[in-house]
Amino acid sequence: MRDSFFKSHIDFLLIFAFFAIPPLFNGGQASYTPSIPIISLLIQFLLCIYIIWKYKIKKIDLKKASFFSLILILVLLLVNSLFWNFISGIFISKGMEIEKIMPVGISETIYTVLCFSISALYEELLYRQFLPDESLSMIPSKHLRLPVEILIVLLFALGHIYLGIWAVMNAFVAGCLLRFFCVKTASFLSGFIAHFIYNLIVFFFM
Repeated sequence: MRDSFFKSHIDFLLIFAFFAIPPLFNGGQASYTPSIPIISLLIQFLLCIYIIWKYKIKKIDLKKASFFSLILILVLLLVNSLFWNFISGIFISKGMEIEKIMPVGISETIYTVLCFSISALYEELLYRQFLPDESLSMIPSKHLRLPVEILIVLLFALGHIYLGIWAVMNAFVAGCLLRFFCVKTASFLSGFIAHFIYNLIVFFFM
């Protein structure tokens, strides 16, 4: 029985162990920067391809990924971010903010945008599609569905702990919103595009 379970969910167990757990113990980052090493970026992209292949895009209804849902998600993400920035500003002393290192020149800017696009795609496919869907498929009880959904969002949020507790709160609410729209629209597309644009706005303009 155990061997059968392991074989049926080997990809979930490996992805959970090597992609979902490590961000919880990354030890923090020196600055808020998307300077992801090219190897890590490539691995994230390959995982995205695998998840898309696994679902064979049959769960993705592009018609439901409307322009309205995209704008609504983006607005909600920005409002959520502004709220937590305001709250954090009350409790964080001036000079204690995390330093943001901006890209210099066209090549660094292009690489930064590339990092954000792949990271947004990676997070939407991993945390909004693969992990929750696979976890729920292993749980027969309907009473455990909500706790599992919350646990996956919490996992995503705690991956932002290096940015501080308020960033974790921001990520938790954002994760709930993105998962909700992913389920309602039967597509990660609106969430991905909104997530990508949101990251660019926050990084370059906020």
